[in-house]
Amino acid sequence: MTSEVRRFAVLGATGSVGRQTLEVLAWHPTRFRPTVLAAGTDSDAFREQVHRVGPSLAVVRQARERDWLPAGTELAVGPDALIDAATRHDVDLVVVEGANHGFDIKDGKLTPEGELASVRVLDWLARHFS
Repeated sequence: MTSEVRRFAVLGATGSVGRQTLEVLAWHPTRFRPTVLAAGTDSDAFREQVHRVGPSLAVVRQARERDWLPAGTELAVGPDALIDAATRHDVDLVVVEGANHGFDIKDGKLTPEGELASVRVLDWLARHFS
């Protein structure tokens, strides 16, 4: 068994799967670290998560403002930021909440036209980054 910390990107952090994932990761802080959190907007719930978890990067489709981030956390905004976040050097595993962030993949690019399906994201990542 390795003692290496596994680093996670949680896309759709405020959805039920995202919230449950963060809860499980918190049970094992020496084994898992959420380095990226993503949500559709910088809602109050997302802001609270970012302050509690302290990821390296927070990603949203739309931001109300940028001055709410804790020290050490960057903010990325827009559809392309989601793929960039999921493929960062400090991400080992990506957890995707089904459809809550309103992104869609078309021709290998994220567009804000629809809902993001987990299977499509994982398939895209497997094709482009394996």
